[in-house]
Amino acid sequence: MSSYQPVEAVVRAFKVLETVSKMGECSVQDIHHEIGESKATIVRMLETLESVGYIGRVPNTSRYGLTGRVLFLKAGFRVNDLLGSRVEPILAALQAKIGWPSDFAIYDGDDMIVVVINPAGGRFFSQGTPGRRIPVLGTSLGLAYLAYATETEQQRALAMSAGRAEHWNDIARAPKEAAALFARIRERGYATAHPAYGATFYDGSIPTLAVPVLLDGRPVGAINVKFARAVLSMEAAVDSLIAPMRESADLVAQVLRDLDL
Repeated sequence: MSSYQPVEAVVRAFKVLETVSKMGECSVQDIHHEIGESKATIVRMLETLESVGYIGRVPNTSRYGLTGRVLFLKAGFRVNDLLGSRVEPILAALQAKIGWPSDFAIYDGDDMIVVVINPAGGRFFSQGTPGRRIPVLGTSLGLAYLAYATETEQQRALAMSAGRAEHWNDIARAPKEAAALFARIRERGYATAHPAYGATFYDGSIPTLAVPVLLDGRPVGAINVKFARAVLSMEAAVDSLIAPMRESADLVAQVLRDLDL
């Protein structure tokens, strides 16, 4: 028997989170019908969960869905290992098709966390091991994810990055420029790394392209491709790489759906 009374607000929040997880996308009315809490309470719980990054509003609707951050609730079950074992073959097949290595990363509230590094890339392309954190506003992976996130999640990410000194975080202090950048990424369907980040790593010789992994229209991660500027121009890379990258992103999304993460 517990030695204390449960914190009712926490209990309600988990009920709401479980309901959104079970239903996939749902409205306040849907949740009210499912768990019987008052709509005012449900709205408070949704806004709280949204503020910490676990739930996001589905664009242009009054419905809510989970974000990629919920993957970390399963950290004790080695979710990264499980994801890695399923996603690695997809990235290996992509590398075999296009000849360049790639990574898969998910968002963790202030940074991206790289879950899979395609081992076929070799040391020349490597920046470390799975589990490393990379900046959301500096990398193509982070920008591809954030461009498709809800406005609330975007604003929270900008606020988290605004106090950081690196040049790629300058845009966090210019919200109109950030909004315009996200719109351009959505329009073209892919992101590139911030020039300052590219110059810091690989001396600018290894550009990257990234596309979001979308599940029911919501970003749950992103995949990139790294290539050598001396071998392939950015224009040629976009023409030849984006279509197979999107196909692979769709396969990764299906893995996440099948795993029910």
